[in-house]
Amino acid sequence: MTDEEDNFDNDFNMRCPKCKKTDSIAIVIQAWAMLTSEGTEVYHDDCPDNDHLWDEKSGAQCVACGKTGKVKDFDAKRQDKRRKR
Repeated sequence: MTDEEDNFDNDFNMRCPKCKKTDSIAIVIQAWAMLTSEGTEVYHDDCPDNDHLWDEKSGAQCVACGKTGKVKDFDAKRQDKRRKR
């Protein structure tokens, strides 16, 4: 592995497949919200992952270069496996 592959600026080992940045990845999440008289409020109590959910099929985007795809496309291990083929 190169130093570039070893250094991640996120805890999920995600890297942009286009520009290789690891600190500019945004993902689409699902969140529970309570409907209130003032609008909505994020609801934490019964959600298994605190307040939001996402998986490998969730949308992802590198805000640095504009590359879009699914979270699985930004998974560095999957990228490395494809590169070795």
